[in-house]
Amino acid sequence: MMERLVGVKEAGDLLGWSRQKASVYWQRRKFPDPIQILSATPVWTEQQIIDYAEEELGMSIWRAEKRIDLGEYGEFDVEFIRCEPDEGWVARAEYVGVWHRPEGEPVRAVIDAQFMDPVEDDVDAVLNAGWDLWTVEEE
Repeated sequence: MMERLVGVKEAGDLLGWSRQKASVYWQRRKFPDPIQILSATPVWTEQQIIDYAEEELGMSIWRAEKRIDLGEYGEFDVEFIRCEPDEGWVARAEYVGVWHRPEGEPVRAVIDAQFMDPVEDDVDAVLNAGWDLWTVEEE
């Protein structure tokens, strides 16, 4: 299977940053070396950005697939999760994907969830954590 490739916008999306912030980091050489530059546009593998997030920013980012029932608020299809663990534990995470609102079209969105109890820095633990507080916002 071919590796996923990302440009500045997609790298920013993975990190929870604007395209502009990701571009500034690239221009200041605070990003990994791209695998290719096309028409002055850097291209990385998605894994390079995930590794950068972990090694340089202390973040965990995982690709994940799960449909979450949000009750009266519809459903949410998770595409990836990002969080900032503290000594191997995660107290909150952002789930990025598609929100299926009860009355409308599916929209790109992010759920910001605070957990009832911290969980291990592990994709399965974070995917199955109980939420104490959460919000969902369109991207």
